[in-house]
Amino acid sequence: MKKLFKNINQKNTSFTSWIGNNPAKSNMLMWVLIATTIVSLGFANSKNSDIKQLQKELKQTQQQFKRTQQKTTSSYEKKIASLEKDEKKLEKQLDSLKKDKKKLQKQLANQESEKAKEEKEKAQQTEAESAVKNLEANQTKENITSAQAAVDKVTDKQVKESLQARVTAVQTAITQKEEEAKKAAEQAAQQQAAQQEAAATSQQQEAAAQQAQATARTVYVARDGTADVYWYSLSNMPRNTNFGRVVSMTEQEAIARGKRHTVKE
Repeated sequence: MKKLFKNINQKNTSFTSWIGNNPAKSNMLMWVLIATTIVSLGFANSKNSDIKQLQKELKQTQQQFKRTQQKTTSSYEKKIASLEKDEKKLEKQLDSLKKDKKKLQKQLANQESEKAKEEKEKAQQTEAESAVKNLEANQTKENITSAQAAVDKVTDKQVKESLQARVTAVQTAITQKEEEAKKAAEQAAQQQAAQQEAAATSQQQEAAAQQAQATARTVYVARDGTADVYWYSLSNMPRNTNFGRVVSMTEQEAIARGKRHTVKE
């Protein structure tokens, strides 16, 4: 029996190496040794010295296993604590990665939003440029309205100012043309009024001249001046007229006597 425990003690180093840091192996080996000891006690001599020696060696073995188990437990506790510490670090890193992910997603969304804005602005600038060119080619108030609406949508300050200057130039040109046309119309109206006034004056002058001429004109009245009508020319009077009784006088005088110009002349 002593030899058995001696052999067991000699192999403790190899057992310890085999156990390593595994509590399951340690417990299993302890119970195997205890069982082996109990079996050995059953077949050994019943001498007190041997029993005491066996008890002593059993106690030493138990103490050694207890120390090994404590050492193994302590080692595992340290590993667990280290793993828990690493786990917390990883959790912090994961939280940090999640925050970075959200930040990157936000940046990406902002970039996409800015890209969409740029594309929209580019389309609006193209539309405004087309509208302004059409206005410059066809300078009407209707085209000014559509071009101005397109320019108002542009947000780029420099581009908008350039387009607005072109719209304003066309608007100024249209206003000048309208003013020139208005002045030309006024002048034409004034000329027409002057012409009409001159024509009326001429007609009045002509009528006055004719009236003056008629007043001083010599006419001829038959039957010693008692006839109801007068004639401008003797040759126009009827052939049966007694020219010896024809009297001459001014037309004004004839009219004053109630006579009228013959319808036959």
